[in-house]
Amino acid sequence: MLLGNDDISRYCIDKLDGCENELLEVLSKMNSFCLYDSLIHGKNHSERVLLFSFLLAKYYKLNDRESMILMDAAWYHDIGRVFDSDDSFHGYSGAIKLNKALSLSKYNKDEVKVLKAII
Repeated sequence: MLLGNDDISRYCIDKLDGCENELLEVLSKMNSFCLYDSLIHGKNHSERVLLFSFLLAKYYKLNDRESMILMDAAWYHDIGRVFDSDDSFHGYSGAIKLNKALSLSKYNKDEVKVLKAII
């Protein structure tokens, strides 16, 4: 994991209201083996996107299911990427590859559709 408490504080200062450990726990459970291997759209980028998604989930008071969908989408949003530059279909490709990266059994059919649409 590249983000630590200092990084979290630098990005969002007081916005987490004591939820830093919750975010670090979420990050520790994410599978990174399937992420796009890149300095631009790799693990560090995915961690930042997940951080901001976590902040949005807290800000909008999403329930646990909604938060889980949003954070899984944030983490795996670039798994279909082939190029760092213009890669217009990486979202579509990522939605197709998602079931290889993540156990979708924790979601119902409609939640899977939402997750794939976000990606």
